[in-house]
Amino acid sequence: MKIGMIIADEHEFVPVENYSAENGGKEYIFNGEKTLEFNVGSHLVIAHFCNTGKVNSAGATASLIFGKGVETVINFGLSGAMSHVRKGDIVVGTKLLEHDFDLTPLGYKPFKKPQAVDVYEPDKRLFDIVKSVDENVVEGVLVSGDSFIADKEMSQKLVNLCGANCCDMESAAIASVCYKAGVPFISWRGISDDADDVACESYREVQKRDQTDMFELALKVIEQI
Repeated sequence: MKIGMIIADEHEFVPVENYSAENGGKEYIFNGEKTLEFNVGSHLVIAHFCNTGKVNSAGATASLIFGKGVETVINFGLSGAMSHVRKGDIVVGTKLLEHDFDLTPLGYKPFKKPQAVDVYEPDKRLFDIVKSVDENVVEGVLVSGDSFIADKEMSQKLVNLCGANCCDMESAAIASVCYKAGVPFISWRGISDDADDVACESYREVQKRDQTDMFELALKVIEQI
């Protein structure tokens, strides 16, 4: 099976690069960004550094699915806490949505898309595998938008509007492409900050640390697929 791995931050990509180099993988540029290919068991993993944001991650997902033929997509990265999760947790998404999609002037509710799915769910088998290989993983609603949330009032607003547990800038966009393509998808997020007035400092501090935990979880999941 071909498994796509989409990662938006260069620090989060380092453990993947190290593993690929140590296990005979190859590196090249695809869709304008660094891409790695390596084997995990009988599976070929195509890991793509997509860069930050919904457009970048959605484009990367489509490219891996339709250009590389990946049959499953995994995403992980850092995220800001909003409710019922804390720094250091790894949160696997039970639902994913784009919090900054807004047609309220036309009478729609916040984040609602006309005649389209607006709340995405992970593949059940992948979700069950994640929970089985790491009992410490926390379940939560992942919300995505093209902004770094560093405002407690805004954070609380997203909790009230869509039940957000944590926020990022990619996961729901990736989920949207996978849903339309009919490709199984899963995302988990390491909590780096509290999406408040000191979120930037907290994120930068965590970002510089070793980010192997989320990738090691990916390896465990892939071995069980």
